Amino acid sequence: MDNLDYSTIKAAEEGNAIVIRLYEKVGLLTQAKIRIDLDLVNVNLVNIAEEHLKEIGTTREFELVFKPYEVHTIKIQL
Repeated sequence: MDNLDYSTIKAAEEGNAIVIRLYEKVGLLTQAKIRIDLDLVNVNLVNIAEEHLKEIGTTREFELVFKPYEVHTIKIQL
């Protein structure tokens, strides 16, 4: 998708996890299918301080809806 980009891919501050921050950059409501090609325990939506907001699930493929210019941060437990 040309209207989504990432600003961060890093090791989480705590635990065996990766944090990815994605954002919608052109002002469009967007439904994105995300596929993670890693063995994972679970995926959570977190805030910028990496605090839990919502469990996304335990599957490698999931969907996120982005409002115009919205940022989502996901934490992938490995």
